[in-house]
Order: sequence, then C-alpha cells, then structure tokens
Amino acid sequence: MAYMKDSTGRRLDSIAIPAKTEVADFSSVRRNLRGAAPKLEKWTVPIFTLGDQGSTFLTIQWPWLVNVVAETGAVGKFGETYRIYYSTDHEGSTARIGLLTATNLTGGWTDRGTIYQDTSSGNQTETEAVVWNPVEQLWFMYYHQVGVTGTTAPETTLLATSANGVDGWTRVGVIIDYPSDDLSGYPPNPGIGYFRPFRIGNRWYAHALLAGGDYARFLLAQSPDGRKWTVDPRPLGNMSEMVGNTVRVEWNSGTVIFWNGEYLWIGLVSNFTSGGAGRVTKYVAASISPDFRKITAPPVELFPGTLLPWETSPADNRSGGSLIVDTDGRLVLAYSGSTTKFGLAIGV
Repeated sequence: MAYMKDSTGRRLDSIAIPAKTEVADFSSVRRNLRGAAPKLEKWTVPIFTLGDQGSTFLTIQWPWLVNVVAETGAVGKFGETYRIYYSTDHEGSTARIGLLTATNLTGGWTDRGTIYQDTSSGNQTETEAVVWNPVEQLWFMYYHQVGVTGTTAPETTLLATSANGVDGWTRVGVIIDYPSDDLSGYPPNPGIGYFRPFRIGNRWYAHALLAGGDYARFLLAQSPDGRKWTVDPRPLGNMSEMVGNTVRVEWNSGTVIFWNGEYLWIGLVSNFTSGGAGRVTKYVAASISPDFRKITAPPVELFPGTLLPWETSPADNRSGGSLIVDTDGRLVLAYSGSTTKFGLAIGV
C-alpha cells in the first residue's frame, strides 16, 4: 500500500482502494440536496465539431466556459460575450489550447484556433482552466505540461497570464509540484494536472489530479492570489460512501458553485477506469462540505436516460466540462460529448 507523505516525510493516512469491478453501479446517484436540484437541458446538436471552420486540431477536449462581460464588464477582443477555451487530448508535442467565441449562447460559435502552446520546456499543453483575476486585471490560465525541466512530477500544473485572455500570454511557470524527489510514498502514475480552480471571495481553491490510473488520486489546493498555491497533503477520497463502491468522484472534472443557498459540486462520477475504453460517466450535482473536501450526500444525476445520438457511448463525457451561473441566473454547462464534439446544457 502506498502512502502520501508531507514535506517532512511523515506518512499520512491512506485511502482504501476498493476491489476493481467491471460494471459501475450508479444506484446511489440520486436526489439528496438541501435545496432544489439544478435542472439543465442539453441542446440536441453539438455546438462545435472537430474539423468545423477548418480546425487543424486532431482532438478536442476540456471545454472551459467563460462569460467575458460578466467577468470584466466589457466584451472580448472579438466583440464576444462568451468564450469556450479547449485543448487537445494527450497529443504530446502537437498539444495546444484553442478558443471558441460567441456573442450569445444560441448563436454560432467561431473557432479562433490555437491561442497558446508552451514550448519553453516539456510538452502536452492541455487541460486549461481560465479565470479572470480582478485584482491584477489579468486572465489566469492554468494548464498541465509533461516533462518540464527541474520538476519532480512527470506532469505538473503551470500558469500563464494575459491582459485580454486571447494573446500576449506571459508564461509564469510551475505553480504546483511534488515537494520531494522521492515519489515512493505517492500513488502510482504520479502527476499533478487537470487543475479546476474556483474563487470564494478573495480566496482561491482548486481540485486537481494527484496521480492517474484506474484508481486515481486527487488533491485540494488553496491560494491567496492565484499565484502562490499550497496543497493540502491529505488526498481527496473517492467518496464511494456517497456514490457507491464501484463509482468514484472525478474531482478534476467538476465545478464548485453557490446555488440555492448552498455550495454544490457539479461534475463527473465514473467507474474505476481511466481513459475512454470501458469508462462510464455521469454528470451529477452534490452538496459539498465547507472545506470543499467531501461530498456530503449522495448526488443527483443531471441527465438520466439515453445519450444524444452524437454523444459517445458508453463514455458520454470523455472529459470534464465547465459550468457557470450566467447573468440571468441560469446554469450553463459546456461539456465534451466525445473527442470530436462539444455540447451545451442550459438551466430550465
């Protein structure tokens, strides 16, 4: 059994790994929130398909939705109100981050192509998350990179900043790495990536991947400013007591929001399988603890029933999407229905 260790080498409590099963039981995914459960309705057609508008990306994943006007008070560089940042999927040296823009959710989305690729050190610039920093008046983009010189973890999380969130990016560098060169106390397949930040007041938080594989581990980090991050040395649990022994919470594929008087985590739960083959996912909403470390009740499945014709089966959501509370109070979710298509779901 591998154990997490803090920076002094002291062993921390481990999280038990359940016996692997081939069939995920989602029977525990049910309504159990203090307030009314969010209701979202998927659009029946994808909003963007790989190859549209001459796109040269080989894969598209990790859509990250932003209302530019709500964040900054002004439209974006292209006159847009909405953006969806996205990236490739495990493409190595060709990996990069792209951008879609739209003036409204129901209008057409324009592909702006590649907006960022980190060629300074390492490769696989992917899994972006882009947040407006009102204090610095800059867009903060978090992403992961593999093989960065001088880092311990094979995969690390980095930060780049931009005044307009489109171009002129400044590479800040690595913000989270393992505290020791000795990885023996960490779970298999170590790597810190898939960073999902959120801000509560002036405090920044993030859930992220700690180690990959079928029995992945996840982390919680905190920051006073979005630049200097501290990782809680206790790994996040799979929350099987809330979602079932054959299902795990995908902490790196979710969003924390304040809704109906409580904080909710809205994201993916899945069987204990990494990647696409054999992976079955469900989008859920669940109450989350005040320290953002635990799901406090069995979650609500947001889209029960059959997949849309264009969504991949059985993995209806290959990667995590992102969700915002729009200016009219509606929830809006941008999600990946396959490695080639993005969809939208809007609150009703």
